[in-house]
Amino acid sequence: TFNVPTLLLMIVLASGLMALAMVTVAWGERHEGLQFWAAGLGINALAYVFFGLRGAISEPLSIVLGNGLTSVALIYMLAAVLRFHGRALHWPLLWLPALLLSVALLLLLEHFQLRVVVASLVLAGQSAAILVALYTRRRSTIGRGVLLVMAGMGMAVLVMLLRTVAGFTGTLNAESFLQGSALQGLTFVTTFAVSLVASLGFVFMTKERADEANRRLAALDELTGVANRRSIIAALDRDVGRAIRTRESMAVMMVD
Repeated sequence: TFNVPTLLLMIVLASGLMALAMVTVAWGERHEGLQFWAAGLGINALAYVFFGLRGAISEPLSIVLGNGLTSVALIYMLAAVLRFHGRALHWPLLWLPALLLSVALLLLLEHFQLRVVVASLVLAGQSAAILVALYTRRRSTIGRGVLLVMAGMGMAVLVMLLRTVAGFTGTLNAESFLQGSALQGLTFVTTFAVSLVASLGFVFMTKERADEANRRLAALDELTGVANRRSIIAALDRDVGRAIRTRESMAVMMVD
């Protein structure tokens, strides 16, 4: 049995604290998308505050703002990935899913099952867009952090598709939102895991890129791309050691 209010509180704390940590790391540094991802986490935390206030505030406010802000959070996470890869940000197109979802939820306030289906499909589509953006550039992305982000987004897509099926079949009902049903528990546990796994993965992506850039700066001349003195000596140490072990001769040609 899941205690849904506790899970919602954990999501708010995890998203908020991770956002604060990422802002601290990204402060004054080169913009690699960390600021956008941190903004997405902060907005996600706010969205789950509205979800947790279901029953204490008006339902339209909780439903529309909660789901709308969740969509906006995914918008900023997609923007972070696009910025990381140096791609253009077309904000009107990026904001379209959140606007359409908010309007749809306002029109479907009295139709719980349809609300679940529409919201789940939109959020699944946005998570899939992040997954596709990462997958198409995976070969040019250094390190394994991208795999963590892809795994997180993949989990989010699967859970949203499960909620879509539940909406079609009538498994969920309006009274079960803050109750510990299996699907609600799975949804919020997955959201908690995704906020941690995907965010750590994105931090690793930026770190691994910086490490690779530093490695290149340490080994290659910045102007010509030719190996510098440090990397030449390292290569000579390696090859001389190999020649001694294999008792083979070696030659070095110096060209000025």
